[in-house]
Amino acid sequence: MFAEDVGLAYTTVRSYRWVSSRWPKERRRADVSHTIHKILASIPDEQERYEAVTNPPANSRGGQARRQRIARPVSHPAAAAS
Repeated sequence: MFAEDVGLAYTTVRSYRWVSSRWPKERRRADVSHTIHKILASIPDEQERYEAVTNPPANSRGGQARRQRIARPVSHPAAAAS
């Protein structure tokens, strides 16, 4: 019923709930996307999972740690839409 109330598919809400259950609020990272949290949620060992999000693997192209930005500001929204 909740999925219907918010206009989402049941499977989407179930997926969000599962990912959230794998990441207690104090372990979630605002600078890491939901998609990355979802990928790492499949790591069975909690400590390994929490370490993976704290120390992301190096980017093979630049050697720097990967970080996801939640949203990128767009300086010209009309240009971005075209």
